[in-house]
Amino acid sequence: MAPVTRRASKLNHEVIVIHDSDSEPEDAEHQTKKRKLVGTAAVVSAPLSPDSDMHSDHDYDMAQIASSSSLSSTRESIVTPPMPPIRNIVKNAFLKGRRRFKADLADMVEECANGFVLDGLKLEHCSAGEDEGSFELTIKDIENKIGLLQLNVFVSDTSDYPSSHSVFAASSTHNLPDSVQGAIESVADFSPQPIESMISKLLSTLSRRFQRVKDQEDQDDHEMSDAEEGSDDEDEYEGYESFDDDRFSNTRKAEARPHAPLARVHKDFIETVAAGYRPGFTRFLGGDYCISISLPIIALTEMIPPRALMAWDRRLLARRQHLTLLMSGFHGHYPPLAADGRYYTEATNSGTSIAFRVGLSSTYKASAKEAKEAFRTFGLVSNDIQESTTTEPNEEAKEDGRFETFSLSTPLDTLMNTYFLKIIQSRRKFALGWAAAELLCSLAEQKQLSPEDVYQGNYEAILAEDEEERNLGKTYVLPDDPLADLNPTEEFNLPLVAFSYLLRRIQFISRYCVVCHNKTRAQFEALKPYVCDSKLCSYQYYAYNQGPSLEYEIIHNTEMVDLLVALAYSAAAEGVMDDPLPIGMALRIAISTRTVPGARLAQMPSLQVTATEETLTPDEDGLYDFDQLSKHKMRMAIAELINSLPPIEKMKKHLLQKPQPGSSKPKLKDLDPAILPAAWSVLRWCVASCTAHLEELKGDNIVGNIDPSWRQFRFSVGAPDAEAKFKTAIHAAQGRCKNAKKFPTLYAFHGSPLKNWHSIIRHGLWYKEVTHGRAYGHGVYLAKDGSISMGYGQPTATAWRNSEILPSSCIALAEVVNVPKEFVSHNPYYVVQNTNWIMCRYLLVKGNLRADEESPPESDAPSANAPPQAASAVAPNVPIDPEAAVTLNNKAIIIPEPTFQIERLVAARRDEHVEEENDEEDQEIFNWEAEPAALTQGSGSQPVPDWTPNRDYVRQAVANLMPPPLEALTAATTAVQRELRDMLKEQMAASRRPGGLRELGWFLPSLGEDEGDEGGGIMDNLFQWIVELQSFDESLPLTEEMKSKGINSLIFEIRFPPNFPHSPPFFRLLTPRLLGFSQGGGGHITLGGSICMDLLTADGWLPSYSISSVLLQIRLAISNLEPFPAKLARDWDRPYGILEALDGYKRAAMTHGWKIPQGLDRLAR
Repeated sequence: MAPVTRRASKLNHEVIVIHDSDSEPEDAEHQTKKRKLVGTAAVVSAPLSPDSDMHSDHDYDMAQIASSSSLSSTRESIVTPPMPPIRNIVKNAFLKGRRRFKADLADMVEECANGFVLDGLKLEHCSAGEDEGSFELTIKDIENKIGLLQLNVFVSDTSDYPSSHSVFAASSTHNLPDSVQGAIESVADFSPQPIESMISKLLSTLSRRFQRVKDQEDQDDHEMSDAEEGSDDEDEYEGYESFDDDRFSNTRKAEARPHAPLARVHKDFIETVAAGYRPGFTRFLGGDYCISISLPIIALTEMIPPRALMAWDRRLLARRQHLTLLMSGFHGHYPPLAADGRYYTEATNSGTSIAFRVGLSSTYKASAKEAKEAFRTFGLVSNDIQESTTTEPNEEAKEDGRFETFSLSTPLDTLMNTYFLKIIQSRRKFALGWAAAELLCSLAEQKQLSPEDVYQGNYEAILAEDEEERNLGKTYVLPDDPLADLNPTEEFNLPLVAFSYLLRRIQFISRYCVVCHNKTRAQFEALKPYVCDSKLCSYQYYAYNQGPSLEYEIIHNTEMVDLLVALAYSAAAEGVMDDPLPIGMALRIAISTRTVPGARLAQMPSLQVTATEETLTPDEDGLYDFDQLSKHKMRMAIAELINSLPPIEKMKKHLLQKPQPGSSKPKLKDLDPAILPAAWSVLRWCVASCTAHLEELKGDNIVGNIDPSWRQFRFSVGAPDAEAKFKTAIHAAQGRCKNAKKFPTLYAFHGSPLKNWHSIIRHGLWYKEVTHGRAYGHGVYLAKDGSISMGYGQPTATAWRNSEILPSSCIALAEVVNVPKEFVSHNPYYVVQNTNWIMCRYLLVKGNLRADEESPPESDAPSANAPPQAASAVAPNVPIDPEAAVTLNNKAIIIPEPTFQIERLVAARRDEHVEEENDEEDQEIFNWEAEPAALTQGSGSQPVPDWTPNRDYVRQAVANLMPPPLEALTAATTAVQRELRDMLKEQMAASRRPGGLRELGWFLPSLGEDEGDEGGGIMDNLFQWIVELQSFDESLPLTEEMKSKGINSLIFEIRFPPNFPHSPPFFRLLTPRLLGFSQGGGGHITLGGSICMDLLTADGWLPSYSISSVLLQIRLAISNLEPFPAKLARDWDRPYGILEALDGYKRAAMTHGWKIPQGLDRLAR
């Protein structure tokens, strides 16, 4: 229906309300009260005629018109004086680039001359600037209280106007208030939009800032009349002010402004640190801010196998890397979400929209500049491959605070920004886990139904997802779920929940489609993430370059790319290539009548139109749709496209060319304009569809006693948890086979024709297809002697003519659980039915030797980033079971330990890691102190009495301590000193605020003779601490018993190992004695007084944990009433001994299957 208008008169102003004809017109008086405007522009849009030229710019313009009102869907304006409507958005929609820019600017100059007034500001002057893309503005306050404001505006690239340009603004006016200056600078953050929309948005923002400045100048006290006068508009529109904005409080009293937000951020940051993560707070110009959470990559290796991290992106194991999540768009509201996961009304009205960015940072948080840049959604147009073709920088020269994307950033950003909040809402509403909520959101989106309807009809399948994920927890190290035990009406810690969810999805990254984010449901589990079988997902994945960077792989993994293309050619040319095929990628190919040439090419059917395909018609350019071909023709087309590509080495040289100043970097498509775009897409598909990890080996890392004509690759295939399943199978085998205890695994070869390896490196060794018969049963066939496998890996008759490697045969060397008697057959071949018992380790490729292979390079890629001593280390050889010898031509081969290099690299990264100090902004958050007024129950109530330490009680408890530890390394000393300094700072800050020690919950007592001694908690040795846990919840049975016995606190001893923080400290309770679990007691305290918690074991400990966060976890564990509450023992006043504490710790570790830290016994001596 066409829009209709009605006019009403109110206070001598004309009100124009535009609404659909079938909607009720809104009361004009109600509309007028929404905003106090001196004048504004009316927006009247007429639909384009059917003849109009429709393109993306027009679509954008329509969206701008639809969203130009932030109050309601109804359009309204108060015009004083009368002004022309904003019509240029539609008028010039058929234009693009510079012509559109000039037309819009000319119209804006005309409207300025006619009088352009908005929100009390008048555009006094508008004219084109001296430079291309620049123009000048003069803005005047109608009330003449501010004066003239001169602005220079610059559009970065008018050729991309108005859809993807950048705009910058600066003022020549001096002594501007900070808030006004921030509003001008915020123009750089505006999304691309036409000039008139940008100016209107700028005037609205400036109007709010000017009003705020005038209010602050005129308001000496908080008169009620002032509050009433500005409440209607300011509360609704002041959404872009500083962090301590008054919207954090229910009252507008100035003295209460900073406390409510800082208190909540302080609380959330403490909880985040207690969970083992590192929060950060970064302020932006203009009043907004960013919250970050990070985890050192070295800590991530405790959750995700390093081989998977290396396969995903080798930069993940570079020096000084932190996985970092950035959150912005709060617009002054924290927390922005209510308990149900939806935005608070105030946050919505102020435009709050949380955005997420995932990347790598060199420090625990990104710098303000880097964080700001990360959220910029537009900018100067640069070449497509500038970042991807850059060689790896010198890590020592990396700037602190940098933030960069990596191979998983794009899909993770999309996941967090598009689905995370929806998943949160489903969890909170239906009490689901992550997996079930993900499925619920996915089904609701697919079926276009409400979550309630979807849940009612599919609740069994939805709940089954959570059960499946609980089973996956046996092989995955999943992060704690902050929402698991939270009351549905209780607010949650958004940064902590977001980062926990991010870690979980990274661990499961290969189980989900990287485009639609649904489970892939494939028959096999991949190591690298990929797309599902949806054609739409395939198209988006390749069209928008969401996979690995092809240019990066060509430069840094040239041999691997060469091998993948050659194997794809062999599979296509010999007619065995099967799913996945490059379908859904919008490939357009030429069909010819010639045969496909090759280096050694057998006769192949020509790629030509057959009788069954005569219905296919080419486009005007003579090209055909690839997806319409038969599978046979698809294979032939792929072979022809690959054969049209130049050598990979030539591509590398082209990409590494240094461009002329001012020109873009080389692109692959510019190498040979005659090559069809489909050929480059197939090249990208050959690399991106490989979900295994291949890496050529050189030097001391190759398998010994193998002919040098066989090039060797490290070969890793299977899901990220495949290694964990393999180790589980080994442990199980050792429990039932004595020989497996001494020789856990054996090695064997697997051979197959070259044409099959395109599939094998994607699916692993499985036995879906019968190729050579199964005379010895069903399973994967492996040979004890490599010559037998080489016979099955018969030389091919076809090869890609431009391959440098020119492979003719391939065989794999696999590691297998050493239980041959449990195989389907073990003589003369191994036939293994359980694929979890097999791990591919090496791929041997028969092909051309490079000229430089007469003197092999010294190191391989994983050790390239490692210290010199790690790079030069020689891997130990794998001990071979004499009963399962592996040979080649009856000669024993020498196998280097396959995981040695990457384990050594991880160890080097662990040694290099240094915990950083909080910067000033974060220290301000952690040291925040509530004012006394905030701690009272009301104006007439008394402050809650604080906890008081008892020095005599502590001295009596520590009188009979064992001597302190004697061993200490320099790095450990530094780490312990840093922990002590941080805790003393936190304790001192708590002691200065009323009730602070009670709120803190722990205390480092002063153990010196002097009452003023500040060496809190330290005995005669830095590696032996005393700490008190106090002020437990009044409702706990333990608290009541402690009060009745006059016990002031629980006193603990902490003993630090010599390699802290890489090994956990030992915590034990000194006094009082508590009931053990077997006696009906709880609180995670063993009979000997040690702490029964996974995080204090070798398996659960992370170097990033702080002592204060561990104390918080212990306090929470003691307060836990399940399965039994903590209670005092009858002989509560008998102190624990360290030997019984050590025995209790070991018993608990053995019961739960935890790994005891090395050197623990030495801590008790």
